[in-house]
Amino acid sequence: MRAARWISALVLVFSLSSASAGSVLDSARPHLPTLIEAVVLYWPGAPCRENFAGQVEQESRWKTTARLKTSREDGRGLVQLTVAYDAAGKERFNAFRDAMAFKALRSWDYRKDPENVKFQLSYLVLMDRSNFRQFEKYFDDDVSRWAAALVAYNAGGGTVIGRRTAAKGITRINARKWFGDGLESCRLPYESRKLYGRDLGEVRNEYPRLIIKTRAPKYKIEMN
Repeated sequence: MRAARWISALVLVFSLSSASAGSVLDSARPHLPTLIEAVVLYWPGAPCRENFAGQVEQESRWKTTARLKTSREDGRGLVQLTVAYDAAGKERFNAFRDAMAFKALRSWDYRKDPENVKFQLSYLVLMDRSNFRQFEKYFDDDVSRWAAALVAYNAGGGTVIGRRTAAKGITRINARKWFGDGLESCRLPYESRKLYGRDLGEVRNEYPRLIIKTRAPKYKIEMN
C-alpha cells in the first residue's frame, strides 16, 4: 500500500495499545473461522498461517468497525482498507477500488458495505499472497518472505525493492533475509526523516516485527 497506509496503521495501533491479550483473543475468535476459510480458499499452501491473524490484530485489534478518518485519509474495517486524499481533497488512491483487481472480490459492494468481514479478510489473504509471491525468489526463508510481503502491504512494494537496490554492494547486509543483518538494517535516504519522533525506517520495520514476532504466535494453534 502507500504512505498513508502505514501512518494509519501506526496511529490506530497506538490508540488500541491498552487492550489486553485476553480481550484481543476474545475479539478474534468470532472471526478466525472466516479468516481460515479465506486462507483455505485463496492460499491453502500459505506458510506461517498465524501471520494473517497477527496482521489483523495489528491493523484493528479485530474491531470490525475500526476507523481512522482524517482530512487526508479514511481507513476502515478489520484490515483498514484506506482511501487517501491530497491537500486539495482529490483522491490519491482507493484501496477498495484497487481490490476489484481480484476477481474474487468483484461482487463486493464496498460503497454500501465497506466493513464486510468476509471481503475484508479475503482482501488481506489475496494481497499477502500477491506480495509474498512477488518477492518469494529474493529471500531464502519464509519468515523473510513474509516480512517483505507485510512491508509491501503496509508501505508499498517499492520499499522492499528500494532497500534491495540500496543493499547491493554493502557487505554487512544480507539482501536475502529481512531481520537482523538483512534488509531491515538497510535504509533508503528519505527513511531517516522523523515520524512521531521516530525514524520512518524504524516505523516501517516495526510493522512486520510486531506481527511475526509478537502478535502472530498466539494464533498458531487456531490457524494451523
